[in-house]
Amino acid sequence: TGGPDSVEVLLSEIIIPAPPPRAAAAMARAEAISKLRSTAAFEAEARAVRTERLPSFGAEAALQTEGGAVGFLGGRVGVAVPLARLANDAPDRAAQSAVEVARFERDRLVIGLAADLRQRVASLRAAVAQVALYRDRLVPQAERAYAIALRLRREGAASYLEVLQAQTALIETRAAALDARANAARLRTEADALLNPDF
Repeated sequence: TGGPDSVEVLLSEIIIPAPPPRAAAAMARAEAISKLRSTAAFEAEARAVRTERLPSFGAEAALQTEGGAVGFLGGRVGVAVPLARLANDAPDRAAQSAVEVARFERDRLVIGLAADLRQRVASLRAAVAQVALYRDRLVPQAERAYAIALRLRREGAASYLEVLQAQTALIETRAAALDARANAARLRTEADALLNPDF
C-alpha cells in the first residue's frame, strides 16, 4: 500500500468473482458506453438522406461514322432533378429527428456515467482512507495491546483469558484491514472499468 491517496493490491488477492447483480450492472454500464458511439451512424444516415434531394448529372459522347468514314462527334449532357423528393422533406425531418434522439440519449448517458463515476471516486477515496486508518492506527494498536497482554501474562499480571481476548482482537482487526483493502481494490477496478470500456 502507498499513502492515504493511493492503494496498490496484487491481482492475485482478487480471487472472488463478482456476484451476479454486480456483474449485471457492469454489463449494463458497458452497453451504455457502447451506445455513445451510435450518434455518428445516425448523422451519416441523415447526410445520405439529404443527398437524395440533390440533382444528378450525366454526360455521354459518341463518334458517328458513315460508310466507314469518320463522321462527327456527338454528345449529350443531362441533369436529373428529383422534383418529388424536393417537394417532400419528410425523410429529412425523420432523419434529423433520429439524430436529435441519438444525441439526447448520448447526453443522458454521459451525465449518468459522470454521476456514477463521481460517486465511485468518492467511495474509493473513503475506502483508501479506511485502509490507511487500519494500517497506521488500528492494526498497530491491536498489535501493541496483544504484546502488552503477553508481557503482563508472563509477569503474572494478566490472565490467559485477557491474552486470548487481545489475540482475538488483533486477528479480527487484521481481517478487517484485509477486507478494507479488498473493498478499495474492488472500487478501483470498477472505476477503471467505467473509464475504460476495454478494461
